[in-house]
Amino acid sequence: MRLSPSLVYRWAQPPSDRGTLGSGVRNPLDRVAELLAVTEDHELVQWMCARAGGFFVANPVAQANANLAVLHQTQEMIQEFSDLLEAVSNALANDEFVDLDEAESIRHAWEQLKRGAETFTVACERGCFSGPKTSK
Repeated sequence: MRLSPSLVYRWAQPPSDRGTLGSGVRNPLDRVAELLAVTEDHELVQWMCARAGGFFVANPVAQANANLAVLHQTQEMIQEFSDLLEAVSNALANDEFVDLDEAESIRHAWEQLKRGAETFTVACERGCFSGPKTSK
């Protein structure tokens, strides 16, 4: 189903008492935001992003001790990569074939690794790991 541009435009208009502006139709995206606020489940957002051909990555939070944070994030990425390799190894161990359940496990491990690597990269770009420079 494709949304008409005029419907999307009407959602952006504020409602009025006289009906001269706005459609009176609530923006369905506002309802999705309310679901997220109530459930606090980012899998809802992940599902929406997957439907759009992408994936969700939460914004990183700046850490008080950047040196420990970068080490921790790096260790997490290595663990997530190890989990992906383990999922692939387990899938191929008995029959050298990946069935649908095994593919789902591989997909889950891959999504975790992607999310972790993207979060790490964005944190680097935002300077979350940069601390005071020391002179040599």
